Amino acid sequence: MLRHLRNVIPEPDYKIEQSCLFDKFSKLEFIPSVDGDKQVATLSFWLKNCGVSDSGATDNTRILSAGDTSTNFIYYQIMNTGATLNVNTYRAGPGNGFWNHAPTYRDYSAWQHFVISYDKGIVTTYVNGIVEPSIFNTTGTGWLNVDTAFNTNNVMMTIGSALALDTIATVKDFYLAEMHWIDGQALGCEHFALENAVGHYNPIPYEGDYGTNGFYLPFKAGEIGTDQSENSNDFTTTGITPDSIVADSPTNNHSTFIPYNYMGSTNWALSNGNRTVWQGSAQNEAGQGTYIETIGFNSGCWHRRFYMDAASNVSYGYSGCGLISSDWSQRGQDAGIFLLGETGTVKFWDGLSPSVTVGSTLQYTTGDYIDFDVDVDAQIVHISKNGVLGYSTTPSQWKHPFGLLRFAFEPYSEGSDYQVTIGDDGATEKYLPVCTDNLPEVTVNPKDNFKAVTYTGNSIDGDQSIITGFAPDFTWLKVRDYNDNHVLVDTLRGGDFALWSNSSSAETDNTATGDAVIFNPDGFTVKQTSLSNNRQNYKFVSWNFKAGGPAVANNDGSLPSMVSANQDMGFSIVEFATAAASGNATIGHGLGKIPSIIIVKNRVNASSEWDLHYEQSTGLGRLKLNSSDAYDFLTNPFCQISPGSSVFTYDQGLYPGAGDEYIAYCFTNTDMVQSGVYAGNGSTDGPFVTLPFKPAYIFIKLTDLAASNWAVYDNARDLGNTLAAELYLDTISTEFPNPDIDFLSNGFKLRWNRSINNMSAGNYLYLAIAEETFKHARGR
Repeated sequence: MLRHLRNVIPEPDYKIEQSCLFDKFSKLEFIPSVDGDKQVATLSFWLKNCGVSDSGATDNTRILSAGDTSTNFIYYQIMNTGATLNVNTYRAGPGNGFWNHAPTYRDYSAWQHFVISYDKGIVTTYVNGIVEPSIFNTTGTGWLNVDTAFNTNNVMMTIGSALALDTIATVKDFYLAEMHWIDGQALGCEHFALENAVGHYNPIPYEGDYGTNGFYLPFKAGEIGTDQSENSNDFTTTGITPDSIVADSPTNNHSTFIPYNYMGSTNWALSNGNRTVWQGSAQNEAGQGTYIETIGFNSGCWHRRFYMDAASNVSYGYSGCGLISSDWSQRGQDAGIFLLGETGTVKFWDGLSPSVTVGSTLQYTTGDYIDFDVDVDAQIVHISKNGVLGYSTTPSQWKHPFGLLRFAFEPYSEGSDYQVTIGDDGATEKYLPVCTDNLPEVTVNPKDNFKAVTYTGNSIDGDQSIITGFAPDFTWLKVRDYNDNHVLVDTLRGGDFALWSNSSSAETDNTATGDAVIFNPDGFTVKQTSLSNNRQNYKFVSWNFKAGGPAVANNDGSLPSMVSANQDMGFSIVEFATAAASGNATIGHGLGKIPSIIIVKNRVNASSEWDLHYEQSTGLGRLKLNSSDAYDFLTNPFCQISPGSSVFTYDQGLYPGAGDEYIAYCFTNTDMVQSGVYAGNGSTDGPFVTLPFKPAYIFIKLTDLAASNWAVYDNARDLGNTLAAELYLDTISTEFPNPDIDFLSNGFKLRWNRSINNMSAGNYLYLAIAEETFKHARGR
């Protein structure tokens, strides 16, 4: 894939205020009265998709189509089997076939921008400004210089469900915003959206010509089908009401239920743009699960209304609405904060103990609505029924021990016709709707703190400089198509000194070997003579971390340390030396928060392991980064003492040697770094792990049940879903093509049942680094 080059412009003031919510009954239609250009056109639109089923449903998201018979039509669609974008055309004569785009578009939490340029049979597609690969499949003679049904006199163009295609597929829910159709020009994405000065990809006004049959639809209330270009190519509407225009938009993404995170039976379903959870009477579902919302928060005041569209004949009293912790799926229980059941009982879970009933005065039924007003900072939740306050919690009841808070609905019933819809009605100046406009701005750009970069070795041509856009303090390199070591260098030890994550070997001095790495203000340089880092014509990946620049002395622990700490990101590099051949020592890490992961290596001992502590292990043992071994309970390099906000504890006697030099890489959970543990389910519909950001990098390790490699994925080797480029941090092996995982705007989803990342009942450690915070993230 090639990233399309874009200009960098100041933060735009341009806002899209609304979108149109389509279902399978919604469509807009326009019949051109004259011919336009039937071979050259551009379509730009913003999409928030809702309808792709993980079970492989055949319903498709029709975006734009034209045609009058089943043998004369063309359409742009998202195919729900595999969620791939297709550009299809069929004619009675030449031109049969379709373009199929390899990446999948299964992100239902954020907006995506699509530009499809059609130029005399050549299709170029941009998704969020990136050129996507296309595969042409044909049963005829090809498309070149063949007329399509687009821009044809008296041939209908349709947005949404197309009459000529109804026998092939129907349309599932999707949000559509800001559609431009350019007749007669093949344009790139830069005419419709640009990356601003801080790296956010945002819409801009289109300022060009639309051509004869071109149009611009901003989907404004009261003029949904009105063409806002100079052409007045207006559409007629079918199945669209004033309620179809919603505030959810590419510049203000609203929270909805996440369809791929449901933990329970599949008999419950989402509709209405993922705002309604329902159970039909024929399903008689007695399973339990949870639907959480796309947007999480850990401060501020928030409002959510739950409409009880149907709440009858429920034999269990547990179904209800409320708050839940974002990492509820990793705690083994429901891990809710406050949940209001149909019987009126307000229950509390902390995820670690049984539920506690804290109130029982708000019984509801069909037609009622329940408001939750949450003041996170004051630790108070107000619960109202039909506008009347019925219950308020106290700070003493507020435990919220982990994760972001999210509104949620938990169905647990056996009966008929249970349906709940979420809405923003009732929000106030204090208690705000859950949308990205109301999320706090993250002042530090994740792309200035971490970047994965790929390059091809060119040792014949000389030294090669790799651009990261910032000065990295820690660079991790691996050749992807040759069996060779992982190379780890940092600015504290210097680029001449390499460690290998796949080996317990001592540090290698590359001063005289030509394998040294030179750190630059905007990246790093690999030497012409380096086979490890610049082997001719081989593919490489580098993972680059920004710490705190030049190291500073830290005396927080019993041993002095040199620390380069990036507290905004949640990453530090720590250099220290032992003072004795035995005994516990404390070392300052500089993060100002408790580290969630600590990786320590003795630089001079050739048999020392890469000792790794993670938060959930409570300091009782270790994982070994250089080994596939399961968690080691018998060796305790961290002295069975959990780290604190300023120091961690380490056993000087594990590798006896007074004065031995060590390096440590420390991480703590922030808006840009998250680590945790999830449970595998052994299914191709694997766990979904929520994050406050769209990830750029993830490593995963099975901690129990069996030995398993450290798998790593990133957004440089795979720009689209499903990610298939898998490397192992603990081996010299080449890259494996295993399509296991989706990177999403608010987390990641496992897509296969391999033991390396999704064994049933296995517990998996992960470390995720952000590409973009959810406030500004675009879907993949």
